[in-house]
Amino acid sequence: MTTEQLRPDSGSLPQNRSSHHSPYGGDRLLFLTEALRTFHDTGALAPSGPDPVDALLVPVTSRPNRPISVLEVGAGTGVVTRRLARVLRPGDRLHVVEANPRFAERLRDDPVLAARHPEVGLRLSACRVEAPPAESSGANK
Repeated sequence: MTTEQLRPDSGSLPQNRSSHHSPYGGDRLLFLTEALRTFHDTGALAPSGPDPVDALLVPVTSRPNRPISVLEVGAGTGVVTRRLARVLRPGDRLHVVEANPRFAERLRDDPVLAARHPEVGLRLSACRVEAPPAESSGANK
């Protein structure tokens, strides 16, 4: 699948590609605030744009017809995460690790991720990747 084929349609899920954020209007502001506050941990000044996101999704959509597991580390406000949730198939699993508690809270409340959770095994871990939570920590979405 090419990145052009990944362009989302005007389906039923909310999306705003022109401003590259979720239905939450403050994603860009939140990202910039957190990037400036915790630059060593954030490592970027803006969420991913549409072209890098499309490129990241090509391997996920160009695969055999069997369930896969995806690990996303450093999801930020969820630009890539929401697109992953849209293209993953029932039975696939998505584990998102986000160290920033403000970003993790935004992801936990995201309506796109909540809508896909029953079909896609979605797990959010609010921790650093080198310190994963114990299985019984209740971090599952």
